Amino acid sequence: MDEVDDLEPNAVVADAPGDLGAAPDRWRPIAPVTWATVTWRGARPRAHEFADGVAVIAALAVIGLGVAWVWEQLSPRLAYRVTKPGLAYELSVESEKLFAADGWFAVCGTVVGVVTALVGFRVFARSRGPLMLLAIAVGSLAGSVVAWRFGDFLGRFPTHGQANAILHHVGAILDQRLSIRAKVVLLFQPIGAVVVYAICISFARHPDLSRGRPPPRHSAAHAPDAPA
Repeated sequence: MDEVDDLEPNAVVADAPGDLGAAPDRWRPIAPVTWATVTWRGARPRAHEFADGVAVIAALAVIGLGVAWVWEQLSPRLAYRVTKPGLAYELSVESEKLFAADGWFAVCGTVVGVVTALVGFRVFARSRGPLMLLAIAVGSLAGSVVAWRFGDFLGRFPTHGQANAILHHVGAILDQRLSIRAKVVLLFQPIGAVVVYAICISFARHPDLSRGRPPPRHSAAHAPDAPA
């Protein structure tokens, strides 16, 4: 009794050697979660998720060529009339045409971004997750840059040499080259795609974002025991 009285308060007295300080089974702690095991659906990304991501990026880059053609067709440009050799004046005083190309590029990019998010969420249901979100963001930005550069190529006419030749013909009409003034419009497509994809995720029926895929099973070593 004297030995027991000498123990510090709240000390645990073991019934057998090796049990000192042992907690009851029902309080057995869960195995610690490390960064390597933290994933979107409880499993590491699979090969088809990487393949789908690469396919989305490549597809969006190719779609950018079509967006460039639509942008070039829709964007109005200032027209100039040559009044005397080497001198031309604007036919219209509508200053909004100076920024019309930027506006139409933003509209085209936003529409493509929204459609990309909806189609990507629906078609690539098996790959929903952070990789697909990253692929949509990167692919949308790549497609936006492709649309800008290819659209600039389509709208480069007349070239500087052709413009100089036209300036020597009185009465000729010279169109302004197609270009983007505010480069921020390049971000409209990726921002629209990411925002809409995130909204779709928030309305997903299942926690794993898939179509009824059962949740991953945890091994007994990682699950807490039932109370005794």
